[in-house]
Amino acid sequence: MTEFRKDITTNEWVIMAKERIKRPTDFETSKKKKIVKNYIDDCPFCIGNERLTPPAIKIYKDNFKSSIWKIRVIPNKFPAVSSEEVLESNLINNYFETISGYGFHKVIVESPFHDMTITSMDYSEIKSVIHSYRDMYKILSKKPVKYVMIFKNHGESAGASIDHIHSQIIAIPIISERLKCKYEIASNYFNRLNSCIYCSMIKKELELEKRIIFKNDGFVAFHPYASIYPFEVWILPRYHKASFGNIGDAEVEEFAKILQEILRKIDRALGQPDFNYFIETAPIDNENSNYLHWYLRIIPRIWNIGGFEIGTGIYINTHIPEETAEYLRTK
Repeated sequence: MTEFRKDITTNEWVIMAKERIKRPTDFETSKKKKIVKNYIDDCPFCIGNERLTPPAIKIYKDNFKSSIWKIRVIPNKFPAVSSEEVLESNLINNYFETISGYGFHKVIVESPFHDMTITSMDYSEIKSVIHSYRDMYKILSKKPVKYVMIFKNHGESAGASIDHIHSQIIAIPIISERLKCKYEIASNYFNRLNSCIYCSMIKKELELEKRIIFKNDGFVAFHPYASIYPFEVWILPRYHKASFGNIGDAEVEEFAKILQEILRKIDRALGQPDFNYFIETAPIDNENSNYLHWYLRIIPRIWNIGGFEIGTGIYINTHIPEETAEYLRTK
């Protein structure tokens, strides 16, 4: 029986189409693992090819004497926004509004080796990646911007144009209407109930345990009740924190552990799918908010949206999160 579920953080509806449902095992693929070399001659992110990218902004090494870098942060060669733009707005013909494309677009190259993936990394390497995320967030949040987005596109269907492991970070001078709507909903919830809507969600999910996939002392991972995508995962800090930029060293360790665990479960369950992940966090001017709560959202790319979703904004999920969570827990 089909049902509509409401995402309380956005007030958007999702159709859980149970009559079209597949078993979780139907999402498994027999995709052969590609044999990838650890160095590609023309890959701009491979060690030895540093000349193919703009100069690094920041380099991470095991120690200052090491000749091999672990992580390089570089400007995006083809940026979506540019700090060279002058920040200004215009109204054209008293109708069309524009803001110059000011902002910052950086790439975090997470390994010198072409065959490395986020799931094949060991725990300490993932921890270093998260430290680089935090460092760059703090640097860019001091610029004249309002929002900083950290994200990873893994695989061609997820939008990655280069196979070599990397993430991106974009800082922009505006807040999208989608985010404004979420902030307003969260603020109204707090004003009514004196509680963060995400803290309440964590408490309820931990009580029910039906959609929980994994948890540790600092974080919890679950499929949200109104999941838009099959196998969509949210990873939230268990204790209230509005901004990713405020994550402490102990939290970085717990976050690295749970991120590694969840991505490996997804790999085992779904045959190494392409995926996106991104960090939703408070805007720069509200980093200590009592009603916002940062989290990382993972979306395996095993499903494509159709005309109904584009036309209505109402998504159809062909698998209910209770079943996918139970399946992932065993992986």
